[in-house]
Amino acid sequence: MAALRMLLLALLAANPLGARLAPDAPAADPDAFSLELNYWGNPVLAWRIGSDGNGEFQSSAQAPSGRFQDYDVTIRRFAAGADGFRRIHAIMDDVARLAPAELPCENRTTDMQYGQVTWHRGSASESLHFDFGCGNRLAMQVMQRLGEATTLASTWASSQPVVEVRHVRGETQH
Repeated sequence: MAALRMLLLALLAANPLGARLAPDAPAADPDAFSLELNYWGNPVLAWRIGSDGNGEFQSSAQAPSGRFQDYDVTIRRFAAGADGFRRIHAIMDDVARLAPAELPCENRTTDMQYGQVTWHRGSASESLHFDFGCGNRLAMQVMQRLGEATTLASTWASSQPVVEVRHVRGETQH
């Protein structure tokens, strides 16, 4: 029990009740969430959901040329409704409580996917960067929760028609 109390105190010291949940922070009362995942500057996937439950999911696949910087981005829109937004909101509240302003990453494996999740409120936004190469336990917990949100967005989008395909050839996206 004492060890658990020490862990909680350490987490609170690193992130006092979640700086992202301060009343004036975008994460305290967001009207949208988004996530981007990249690999070597190229997009892997991205999604965004607004408070009305409408969203967009983008996924990338290597182009037939096989060249590393040639890929096709497929875009689908989805309507998850207010319940869908609440489900994502619950996950993002958990992430905001768990994560300090910057995720710790002592033991980094290079050449892994990385990205950012963003809380939006009006024109304000706040982001948290993550890296799948981080072996830190807290970072892994946060990325697991982000994976759950991504699975929801992907599931909602998967049955929807493709609204656009972008063919990217020889360009690196940052």
